[in-house]
Amino acid sequence: MIIRKDYVSRSAISKKTLEHVNLISRAESPDSKLRRLEDFCHHLMLYPDERQTAMKHGLLSVLLKMQLNTSSELTQCEISQALSLIGYVQPPRGRGVNILTIDGGGTKGLVALQTLREIERHCGKPIYKLFDYVCGVSTGSLILAILFLFRRSITECEELYIECSRQMFTQNRTRGYSQLVLDHSFYDVELFERILREKMGDKFLSDFSEDSLCPKYSALSTLSNISQLQSYMFRTYNLPPGVYSMYPGSCKHRVWECIRASSAAPGFYKPFVLDEYIHQDGGIMHNNPACVAIHECKLLWPDEPIQSVISLGNGRYEPNIELMSSLPSAKKQIDNIIDSATNTENVHMTLQDLLPPATYYRFNPYMSDNIMLNEIKPEKIKQMQKDARMYIRKNEHKLVAACNQLMLPRKQTQRLADWSRRQKLMRSNKKAGIFGGKK
Repeated sequence: MIIRKDYVSRSAISKKTLEHVNLISRAESPDSKLRRLEDFCHHLMLYPDERQTAMKHGLLSVLLKMQLNTSSELTQCEISQALSLIGYVQPPRGRGVNILTIDGGGTKGLVALQTLREIERHCGKPIYKLFDYVCGVSTGSLILAILFLFRRSITECEELYIECSRQMFTQNRTRGYSQLVLDHSFYDVELFERILREKMGDKFLSDFSEDSLCPKYSALSTLSNISQLQSYMFRTYNLPPGVYSMYPGSCKHRVWECIRASSAAPGFYKPFVLDEYIHQDGGIMHNNPACVAIHECKLLWPDEPIQSVISLGNGRYEPNIELMSSLPSAKKQIDNIIDSATNTENVHMTLQDLLPPATYYRFNPYMSDNIMLNEIKPEKIKQMQKDARMYIRKNEHKLVAACNQLMLPRKQTQRLADWSRRQKLMRSNKKAGIFGGKK
């Protein structure tokens, strides 16, 4: 019989979890609390399923009380991260859950930034303070990470985006086609990864849950080394114990890995190998992630209504429909299949029919030209931004309505219910369970 030396039994892991819970509950000094919380967070990153054990033995109550009675900023950050890792979810900011999603689209992500700038201007608040949940695919995941995780301004994001696009999409054609044949990647993958690491460092997704005001973030990739293609969710949070998403995922990865995986567009960049999975562009399965975001929010806030869903596209080009006199070429047929697979408007039409009135808002500006995903010519970029601004001016009434819905404050009765629920959770401390005695 072969015995794996690195194997750890489930009972041993649960015993270790209980030890962490006991140590946290007994910690008194600020340094002791901080150190034990850090150890516990590291433990949950390795064994995320152990959040159920931690919850069962009353850790939620301990953490909520500690959060109320701790003045140390560093300890508060660790408490917030521990709460997120065990699956605790704070009430939304407004009357319900406010959701923002951004489609994939390469350099056309500059279109979504024009819409975000106007939303921020109308609401009079920084964009990162307006939403409870944000979800992106490919270029959308990058924009949301810059704005919501790293909290750069929209202007800074735009400048950074143009700079990085020029670096990533400048390529000698001969070399590009050679790479395409050799490793299915027209552009320099090493350069792309170097830029991501340089701009985003080695921060893990879960690190951003240290800030209790940071919205929950997710990004989608597509798993290509399993029997059937499936979306994978990079998250900054864990779902509550006993709650399961349709989409596998984790918060244990670094931010740059998340963006790299979500942006691995076939032909542009080779697939990204991470742990046991091979990731490709999330747009292969869900180029418009609005439905996925709603699914996750229903799991996180099952008793809260959806206050607003703001879905941002990165521009669409609709030429005049012309009948073809002959059968389309093989290349044209392949292009049609790709367009169909990455279509974003079918999701839009479904949500428009299903969501309550004054809840769902889709902004996907019309483009005057067919802009490619890797477009970096200055005149094309300026035209793209101009088209987006013109669309926003023509649809200002819809933008104002979306902002008004987004800004609806939480009702007093809801705040009272939130307070009551928190008090109940703090009183539900299973002391016997925490200290290992009988219930």
